[in-house]
Amino acid sequence: MEIALKLYIFPAVRNNIISLFLILCTATGLSGAKERDKLPDGLRYRQIRKIVSKDARPLFKSAEKYFNKGKYPLADQSYLGAIKQKEEFYGNWGRACIARQNKEYLSAGKLYTAAFGLNDSLTDFLRDYTGFLQQNSRDWNWIAKVAEKFYAATKTDEALEMLLATSARLDKRLAFMQSLQRLIQRYPREANVRVYYASLLYEEGQKEEAVAVTRQAIAVAKEPFHLKLLVLILAQEGYFIDGARACEKLSRLAPNSAQTLEAWGFLEYQQGHYENAATHYRKALNRDYRLATLLTLARLYTFYLNDPDQAIYYGKAILHLDRQNCDALYLMAEVKRRQGNLTTALKYSARQMELQPDHPQTYYYHGKLFFQNKDYANAIKYLELAVRYNPDIKRYRLVLAKAYAGAGLKEKARETYTNYLNEPLKDLWQEENMLKETPPQPR
Repeated sequence: MEIALKLYIFPAVRNNIISLFLILCTATGLSGAKERDKLPDGLRYRQIRKIVSKDARPLFKSAEKYFNKGKYPLADQSYLGAIKQKEEFYGNWGRACIARQNKEYLSAGKLYTAAFGLNDSLTDFLRDYTGFLQQNSRDWNWIAKVAEKFYAATKTDEALEMLLATSARLDKRLAFMQSLQRLIQRYPREANVRVYYASLLYEEGQKEEAVAVTRQAIAVAKEPFHLKLLVLILAQEGYFIDGARACEKLSRLAPNSAQTLEAWGFLEYQQGHYENAATHYRKALNRDYRLATLLTLARLYTFYLNDPDQAIYYGKAILHLDRQNCDALYLMAEVKRRQGNLTTALKYSARQMELQPDHPQTYYYHGKLFFQNKDYANAIKYLELAVRYNPDIKRYRLVLAKAYAGAGLKEKARETYTNYLNEPLKDLWQEENMLKETPPQPR
């Protein structure tokens, strides 16, 4: 689970904690269901041989053997034979899997639907069918119907994650929220639906409503992941006492888990207790060595604790795991800039540009480093690239105009930013300073 404090992520500065929607989308790395080399659980012969009729058993056994060998036409004939023996549900499900394996998705969809009409409560089938729809269907209403049936059968996050991933693919976030509302009404004691709903409300800017749902969810939540998400919402909005209640519950359920330590760390961070926050995150890192936690520590030591050695230490640890991590490169460049070591800052910044050649913010930052060093020729080179990629950002043009003026190109400065003489550049590093948040008022 990737949860970190707000980071400098190109092309723009993030103005809140990392997206709860993104956290949920990436919670289990869902990337869509894939075709299988073997039959799904619930359709294999050893699982259904005592369920289907004796006459149909040899047909299902043969169908599985043929399927595993890739002899799909023969497997399909066996399933057709089973349908004639009145085993229509498993027969249609098997034929759907074959059509799906052959990438005949229209036929697969019809066969899955036929099977669903015969049995809409078998967990393994609903998991398989929901996975198929997640990847191949655009009919949101039908997807929601099947996924909600899947949730009814399991009450776990799996169905919600599949439905969330599909809503992201189809741009149906609000429709997904409506599905969550229906599930909350049907299953008021299930915490995971409330957690997902609160997270999505928060992302939509309905923060008061999100907090209300979050506070209700604390009482029924039992999973560390869910409780940590609740802490994120509450702490971000200044509800520190409620956040502490959620953390205390986490401590009872999983006293030494990384999830618990990260939740306490974020609560301390939001209250401005940065040393305490770093302590909790370091302990969490010992429990679960993750990039997100390393990034959080690097950011804390860069912007809040003024400890460049620790910031560089964690930045290098990140690059050891991921040599292309642009957040780490930015943080290390910023540390070196603040130390006055512009040569090394430029080295890290140059690496960012290589990795993100289409992002104007990388060129803007690199150009500003040269501008601070009064190397106006190189500053102009990179600031021009930033403006070319995004001419609508006023500040890009203002800094470029100041660089032109520094190089003696006053006419070009005026063409770039008409009022460049009268508008002072009060803070060259304004964007970097915006990354340091002010703790919210306690509520």
